[in-house]
Amino acid sequence: MSVRIHLASLVTGLMVIGTPLPASAASDARVEAFRATCIPDRQDFEAILVRASADGWKVVTGEADPELKAVLDASIDGTGTGSTMHSFRKEIDSRAVFLVASQVSSGQYALVGCYLYDFAATTPLAPELFNDWLGGPPAAQMDEPGSAVGYQWETPTTLPGTWDVYSTFIAEGGAGQRETGFSGLAMKITSNQK
Repeated sequence: MSVRIHLASLVTGLMVIGTPLPASAASDARVEAFRATCIPDRQDFEAILVRASADGWKVVTGEADPELKAVLDASIDGTGTGSTMHSFRKEIDSRAVFLVASQVSSGQYALVGCYLYDFAATTPLAPELFNDWLGGPPAAQMDEPGSAVGYQWETPTTLPGTWDVYSTFIAEGGAGQRETGFSGLAMKITSNQK
């Protein structure tokens, strides 16, 4: 059964067209970079930072890109929740891609997030790029023409300690971009901190 997800939950759910066809499901260098950097240490914020540097990601601030700045500014939390974020940049397929690692704690929970952004992307990714390593099809999806296409995998059994994984495409000039301040592709994983 498919459940409709709202754009705000995709983008801000601990961070966050005339519908084009998703990219081919054979493979994608961005998905592989996300898997290599975000998945092995998904429950350990400091280990993600070390792995990112080892994988060739360079530390940057929001000043590196206006859309990255919009993402980071939107993540500032005024509710008293403790959070720490680090951002990185790397060239993948001859264009800038950004990685954001976050650690959020409040009360009884502590979560680690790892996000990959390709602000130059013009099409969504096919969910088939994720299904095998996440153990099945998405639990929820959204398709808001002219705005966003997204998929969510909840608590994948293949990744113990993980809350969810998202792949979201936000169309340039659409309502999603007006809401979030960026367009392009976002992938994220949120896990319980060890």
